Amino acid sequence: INETENKVETQERIKHFRKFGHEGKEGLDYADHVILSGRGYIWEKSLKIIKERPLLGFGSMSDRIIMNQIQISEFQVINPVSNAFIYSVFSGGIFSLFLFIYFWISIRDKLFNIFSIQNISNNLNKIGVALLFLIGLRCIIENSVMLFGVDYLLLLNALYLTETK
Repeated sequence: INETENKVETQERIKHFRKFGHEGKEGLDYADHVILSGRGYIWEKSLKIIKERPLLGFGSMSDRIIMNQIQISEFQVINPVSNAFIYSVFSGGIFSLFLFIYFWISIRDKLFNIFSIQNISNNLNKIGVALLFLIGLRCIIENSVMLFGVDYLLLLNALYLTETK
């Protein structure tokens, strides 16, 4: 194998790695691309669409359908909204968002126990608190807790583990 063929083969093997730069993006668009993997752009588009039906939303998993219809026309592929709060208002409207926020407010004491975790003596309780905190953070960048996925099951178990017995 000559040097040119070897170089092409090496490039083919590593081309699946993500590039952190983008020639067409600058400023905040570049930061969104690098730090949030384009989620800021998706959230911005989502909020514009939500304005069309803010009270009732568009239904479960409609973010994928509606967002992809727009993106396909622009020759771009898009992921779901990747934010549980935006997803709740997108699919269920303001009422759904209110209930989702109410849920997190109702468990805030358990959630904020993460800041005093060293004072918790029960190890199962510590695990529950840590899971609640991590899933709460994950809601900012993912919406899997909204679809009865693994996050939802972990959340239910975490709530059980934080109960005082």
